[in-house]
Amino acid sequence: MVQANVTSDRRTDEQKNEVSSSGASRSKHVLRDIALHKLRSSVKEIQQDVVRRVHDELDSMVHDVLSVVEKSPALADNVNNLFNNHAHSATEKKRPSERVFVARPSLLTELFEVKHIRSIYHMFLAVLIIALVNNIATDVLNGAGVRLGLRYVHIGFGKLGWALGLWACMFCCTVLVYPVYCTWAEYRPNCRFIRLWDGLYSLVLATYVCAFATIPPYMKGYDMPVASAAVVLLEQTRLLMKVHAFIRSQTPHVLNHTKPLPGFERFLYFIFAPTLIYRDTYPRTKCIRWWFVTVRLLEVLGAILLISFIVEHYLVPQYGSFGVEQHTWSTLATSVFRTMLPGTLILLCGFYLLLHAWLNGWAETLRFADRQFYRDWWNAASYGEYYRTWNFFGLGMAFSFVKYNSDVGNIFLWTTLAIGTGVQVSFYSMELCARLNCAQVDDTWWDLFVPRSWSCHGLT
Repeated sequence: MVQANVTSDRRTDEQKNEVSSSGASRSKHVLRDIALHKLRSSVKEIQQDVVRRVHDELDSMVHDVLSVVEKSPALADNVNNLFNNHAHSATEKKRPSERVFVARPSLLTELFEVKHIRSIYHMFLAVLIIALVNNIATDVLNGAGVRLGLRYVHIGFGKLGWALGLWACMFCCTVLVYPVYCTWAEYRPNCRFIRLWDGLYSLVLATYVCAFATIPPYMKGYDMPVASAAVVLLEQTRLLMKVHAFIRSQTPHVLNHTKPLPGFERFLYFIFAPTLIYRDTYPRTKCIRWWFVTVRLLEVLGAILLISFIVEHYLVPQYGSFGVEQHTWSTLATSVFRTMLPGTLILLCGFYLLLHAWLNGWAETLRFADRQFYRDWWNAASYGEYYRTWNFFGLGMAFSFVKYNSDVGNIFLWTTLAIGTGVQVSFYSMELCARLNCAQVDDTWWDLFVPRSWSCHGLT
């Protein structure tokens, strides 16, 4: 009996403990709910107070603006015109806005600051190094020696002295445009025969353009290599576009007498600045980061060596015999497909060399702060977007109005871009090798337009 009583007492105590613990847990939940309710109420009150204060501040600001506008009739007319123009522009087709220069880095410069993007860049470099080592090891084991592409760099940039001499002549002619233009603008207001004066200036400008047009046959006469000729032609195009941009921006001010001409130092800075849009001033950096310039210069040299390496290992074996042996259409098709991947690599290297490394290094040297030389063209879903974000004209104009969703369009863009680049690189390589291997028969202008690969051991 005693043991039974003890057991019953223990059970009673355990039940009391369970009841007390459950009561304590319930009280904790109740207190937590009360605290959460108070917290929600406080947050809601704070939110309402913030909204009320913002609303009051906006009302006060609008009231002040309206009072100022009411006191100034001219300002009221300007505001009225502003709203009318805004309403009118909403019904019309949107016009492109002018370029606004601000201090900003290039997109790849910003992306490489992200650790994950930088790791992908390092992975690409690692794969590239492995591919280079693989090709070099294969050449050594086959007894061909080490071929790093230096031979074709030397061949491509041959007669560089002549190219620099041509550039110096073009630069001097471009600099002479400024005093001629200033003379025309200075004497035009007091000239009695304005049309004759304008016609004389137009004749001088046309002579300048025609003088630039004689450069390609001059290079043909001196048999200038590919890379040196490309440098001269690119500089020829750049200087012509610089002169056009300067004259186009200043002529309205000359005709309307609204603004004096800029000084020669601004014109000279614009000639070297990495932009084709003239402004009197550009955003500038505080100092020159010479380490940044050095890195960009090393990237330029590395990209040139990589392109030369691709040419020596992938293009010359495919097209080196054109102009010497007879080839079939099936051989050409096979060569085109084999050139698609190397051609895409040349495209990417050319973009990185010119639009990123070279322009960023040159901009840093000139303290030119706006580095938006390109946008994210690699994310483009159509050729229209691709052309607008890269400003590089290539194959694919037939697809410029084809629109897909972002993923399918981007895959379509890269696929057709690789095919088009492979075809383009193939035809250029085929024609270059044919012209190097075949002697010139027709020494006329017609030879510049007729592919020699068609006439000299052409396709069968």
